[in-house]
Amino acid sequence: MKKLLALVLAAVCLMSFASCSLFDMFKPDEERIIGKWKAEVDMTEAMSEMTDMMLGSMMLGDDADKYFEFDSLKFDMIIEFKEDGKMTSKLDKKSVEKAVDGLIEDMKTGLKAYYEDPANEGLLGDTDVSIDETLDAIFTEEYASAMVDSMTAEDHNGKYKLEGGKLYMAEEDEEFEDDDYIEYEFGVDTLVFKKAVGEDIEDAEEEGFLPEKIFPITFKKQ
Repeated sequence: MKKLLALVLAAVCLMSFASCSLFDMFKPDEERIIGKWKAEVDMTEAMSEMTDMMLGSMMLGDDADKYFEFDSLKFDMIIEFKEDGKMTSKLDKKSVEKAVDGLIEDMKTGLKAYYEDPANEGLLGDTDVSIDETLDAIFTEEYASAMVDSMTAEDHNGKYKLEGGKLYMAEEDEEFEDDDYIEYEFGVDTLVFKKAVGEDIEDAEEEGFLPEKIFPITFKKQ
């Protein structure tokens, strides 16, 4: 009897949740977007695509990318949209710390493999310091902390508006740009950033960063 009652209660709760979520689907987007949203942003593929550019700035060989493999570069982004048209966004510090630690380990592994390859013998010059000691001296805890702080030190405050399936965002003291937006869509309980458009995106692509590799980004309502 108790098991049957528990199943009934669970079914009632599930139906209640589903009906609320379905009801939200009929609200206008301006109402649905209000609240706090969280998404896992996966930069792994984008970082892999950027390897050539990054290694070129380190003046390594043209084929240096074969030594590097980025395993998992993910972090959580939290955005809150408010009724007054204001918004706040930030990155979750713990997830950023994990991502940075993983990135540093991947970089150290790749650089060690590069310099230990007989084809690259002598590139470090004559030294009694091992490659491991050299890498540890470069990628210190202070280096990692500085990277994390640069990404999480402050929340970003701004304003937003929705128009024709496009999300426009801007600094509080700036005007919205007609050609700078994110294409979005709602699911039952999700907000999906499908594609970013704008001059900043074009500039990033020219620099070798491929924004399309991180989209779509799916946010869940918190």
